[in-house]
Amino acid sequence: NKFNAEDDVITRGVMAHGATTQSLSPAEIGLKPRKRSSGNKNRPRDYRWLEATLETMARNRGSTLGCTDLATGAQFSPVFFVVGGCPNRWCGMQAVMYCATSACQLDFWWVKPSKVGSG
Repeated sequence: NKFNAEDDVITRGVMAHGATTQSLSPAEIGLKPRKRSSGNKNRPRDYRWLEATLETMARNRGSTLGCTDLATGAQFSPVFFVVGGCPNRWCGMQAVMYCATSACQLDFWWVKPSKVGSG
């Protein structure tokens, strides 16, 4: 199932051998409308600044991104991001990056786009 936040539909389908897809509204699958807005105006498309990082991760090359704990010197590889979790007036565009060492130690950092460059 795939949720498209912009269109407010759920698309269900099988991706092999010419399968069909079916679009359902949130009400049709039992989702209830929010009683009030979260105030978070960020959309998934607003996080394009993570695109190159996500592509590197998808190629299993996360260890080349240079994620280093400055306090310990430990090298980390990104595992996943949580976007849109904490918009605020000082940094509305940020994400939580969860990382792991080769010894499976986990940590996380708040990340945000660079003011210059592509991200």
